[in-house]
Amino acid sequence: MKASLTGMEGDGFYNRHSSLQAAAIQKVLPLWRKVVDSTPTPGPDVRLVDYGSSQGHNSMAPVSIAIETLRGRVDAPASMEVVHTDLPGNDFTSLFRAVLENENSYLRLAPDVFPSAIGRSYFEQILPDESVDLGWNSWTLQWMSRNPAEDPDFLYGYMSPSPAVRAAVARQLDEDWRNFLGLRARELKRNGRLFCLFSSKAHTGSGWEWIVEAAWSCVLEMRRQGKLSSDETLKLNLPLGPRDLDDIERPFREGGGAFAGLTLEHAEIVSSLDPFWIDYQKTGDAKQFGLGWKNFMKAVFAPVIKAAIDPRKDAASLCDELLDRFAERVSLSPRDTQHYVAVAVVRKGAAS
Repeated sequence: MKASLTGMEGDGFYNRHSSLQAAAIQKVLPLWRKVVDSTPTPGPDVRLVDYGSSQGHNSMAPVSIAIETLRGRVDAPASMEVVHTDLPGNDFTSLFRAVLENENSYLRLAPDVFPSAIGRSYFEQILPDESVDLGWNSWTLQWMSRNPAEDPDFLYGYMSPSPAVRAAVARQLDEDWRNFLGLRARELKRNGRLFCLFSSKAHTGSGWEWIVEAAWSCVLEMRRQGKLSSDETLKLNLPLGPRDLDDIERPFREGGGAFAGLTLEHAEIVSSLDPFWIDYQKTGDAKQFGLGWKNFMKAVFAPVIKAAIDPRKDAASLCDELLDRFAERVSLSPRDTQHYVAVAVVRKGAAS
């Protein structure tokens, strides 16, 4: 079963409601700066690729850091190309508006920075061989290239009660990680680096368990009431899964320290912040807490939810109803979501 080739919720909605993702990105930016500073610039021009850019808001800080860091060096590049890539269904209009109009846009740093965008999955080769100096990727690799097993018992296969479904998810995550790395190995220049941040898990779990269970309870409630069919419920099994350190390191370990010409320079699991809980602690407003989570879920999952609903129905209204129920449920018992992200930095060797 293929994953839906949709982007995040359009019209800039994702840009306005991705503070949770931004919180994790802010936490790892000091490491990103070190990665940029340690990456050689072999020529007068530098190409930075933002893999999985979505609508651009959360790309401004890392791209700006890359430009500032490289421009501060003795071997500063004469010009920089910034290539944003995402699925064909991505809201590229909002991306370019962010690049041109956002007060924190990296275009405000220098006149000779040239942005562009490509609508293609990174599970394919996107750019020519050995043409990328730096790659940035955040909050996308938890999405699998396909749904490896339909599961009628839970929203996410990696939390399924079925061992067979969980095993299928683990295999798909491993296959996708190897495929992604192999393709980037082709695109990176020698000594080029790729920085990845994605949803992860620690020994206690991913941290998302209570949120996922709340959402699934709402799905089942609507099915019991006849608002969602069994087939629609099945299609709401989302192609997502976290990786732990062992998952990240396995291809390199099995390759004797290298995989597809890449070495793993850094890998760690980082606990991240829940901005909705932080706001709730300040205000005590449970309804606002629920609304924050609803908008996050809508920004990320609304296109997938609507695609799962029978086209003869009002998919938008049913999606809104599901998310409204979810917001009400989480507002009844607010709690901190102590979730985790993985950070992986790879480098292409001096020889292919």
